[in-house]
Amino acid sequence: MKKPISYFLGEGLLIVFSILLALGVNEWRVRSGEAADERKAIADISAELIENRELLEGIPAYHRDVSTALSAAIEDVAPDDPRTPMEIFSELDVLRGSIIIDRLPQSVSWQLAKDRGIVGRFDYATAKALATTYDHQQASVFDLYERVSELMIRPEMFVAENQAPTLQPLAVAFSELASREQLLVKMQDKNIAALNGDG
Repeated sequence: MKKPISYFLGEGLLIVFSILLALGVNEWRVRSGEAADERKAIADISAELIENRELLEGIPAYHRDVSTALSAAIEDVAPDDPRTPMEIFSELDVLRGSIIIDRLPQSVSWQLAKDRGIVGRFDYATAKALATTYDHQQASVFDLYERVSELMIRPEMFVAENQAPTLQPLAVAFSELASREQLLVKMQDKNIAALNGDG
């Protein structure tokens, strides 16, 4: 039996329509999956920023107090003082158990979102603000944590001479650290508000 040409056209259109429908459903699944990944990444980054913000609670003020107390101790050091710079530093009343910070702020969620390419789907302003915040955390604050640690373990910190010149860079580093941490806290607050829809 011979089938009319309209039958073949109908079958062809049905096949084309089925293919287009399958492609549309697949595209929808991909887009909804990307949107879900983006929402999860934003929630994770927001939670990480909140946790980092809590870690820094009171830390800039503490480091400013250390700098102020150390500067006062430097002014009070007599030329014939028998104490080492480390002893003078250790006797400061404002020091806590962990001199620099208890735990370092993290960037795991941010790095994971970058590695998976999710950050590329954020709007430009959000991506730029987050990148600036995390770059400041890594390049500015963490580097200064390392610098302060290095200043504290220099050999001259354990020799009872030139106490004031030896301690002065440490006082300056703590002051600079407080300023950088304060800026980081402001950046974190701004990002948290923006990610939570408050800003």
